[in-house]
Formats: sequence, C-alpha cells, structure tokens
Amino acid sequence: MTNSEVIKIVRGHIERQFPMQCSMCEHRFLTLKDYLEYTTHLGEPVSYDAERGDWQPLDPLGTLSYANCRCGTTLTISSHGIGHLTM
Repeated sequence: MTNSEVIKIVRGHIERQFPMQCSMCEHRFLTLKDYLEYTTHLGEPVSYDAERGDWQPLDPLGTLSYANCRCGTTLTISSHGIGHLTM
C-alpha cells in the first residue's frame, strides 16, 4: 500500500464523521473543512492503545484528536472503526 493510498483511507474515515455538532453550543460542522476552520487543535493526537503498549488489542480504543470549539467545548475525531474499512 502506498502513502497516498493510506492518506486516502484515513482522510475518508475522518470525513465520514461529518456532519458533527457541538454538544454545548450546537454549532454544526458540515465538513472537515468547517471543523478545522472553527476549532482550535489541542496538541498531538493520542493513541490510547499505544500508550498501554497493546498494539493488537481485542477491543481497540483507537487514536483521538482533540480540538476546542469556539464555545470552549472539547471535541474529538477518532480513528475508531478505521480497521473495518475497505478501499
């Protein structure tokens, strides 16, 4: 698998998480672009499976990327379920 194929899979998985809505202010993010423009990214994505040292967990948690909505609520984008995707 090439890097561009991997990027296509990851981006497609992330884009399928939209539309998304903030639970506090109810701002609706129709696309990934909307989300990136309206939020402030918080640090590096966190892989909870890797932190536990378990690279083949039975019930994977995935990697989470955190961002704050303009209202201050923390939102996440997750890699959960990406292993079930096909190209």
